[in-house]
Amino acid sequence: MSVAEGIQAFEFSNVRKTYEVTIENFRMKTKGAKTTLVVNLLSTENLKFSLEIDPAGNTMYPNHVGVYLRNNSLVDATVNYSVSVVGQILKENNALFKKVGTVESSWGWPTFLRHEDYRIKDMMVFSVKLHVVKAGVVSQAVSLQNVLAQNIKIEENIVAITEKLSSLEATTATKFEALDAIANTIQTCPPARPIPCPECPICLDDMKPPTKIIQCKGGHFICEKCRSRPSVQFCPSCREEFIGRAVGIEGYLRQLFGNN
Repeated sequence: MSVAEGIQAFEFSNVRKTYEVTIENFRMKTKGAKTTLVVNLLSTENLKFSLEIDPAGNTMYPNHVGVYLRNNSLVDATVNYSVSVVGQILKENNALFKKVGTVESSWGWPTFLRHEDYRIKDMMVFSVKLHVVKAGVVSQAVSLQNVLAQNIKIEENIVAITEKLSSLEATTATKFEALDAIANTIQTCPPARPIPCPECPICLDDMKPPTKIIQCKGGHFICEKCRSRPSVQFCPSCREEFIGRAVGIEGYLRQLFGNN
């Protein structure tokens, strides 16, 4: 699919921005080399504008300060704009700024101020007002060649994923065989001796899961049921205070006996 040449769609906009640009040592810059000061202003998804100032002028107007607005966007835009300093304001309405890279992407005033103008100060403050009236719509043209290239890339990805799945299946099968061998070994082992379990020193019950276990400062344990008794305020083994749940030993016992 391609976009017909010579046709461009515009959408109306209401982007309004006001900027204040401060430049130090400006009077000295008017006497120096001819350089352009660039200040980025508007920056949205599709629109980008910057302010360009020539303090020392250019070859055609060497004794002037030049001020320009530049469209750095990929689309054309119609703009109302103004640039001012104290006692001086210049503005344009419905100026068509072509997209970046074209001759008509920049508009302004090469003779904004003469170098001997009393408004030239060491500290210059430029006020910029920008109103984007309408802007071109970004084209999303996709060529048939691009579609074919994307399809080829997708097919290559599918092949690569299929190969990885095949390798994963082979690895998984090998691991299952190893697990079966381990299971057979476990089944043929003699039964293990019963595992001893800590018991509560008060009620003498085994503290198997899911019993909640309370620990004292000395490292002794009792079950939570006995700890909840009003008469049990200190550890019966060492008379130390209780410090809370023994979650570590509870987890260890779950590994030994399961959750029951």
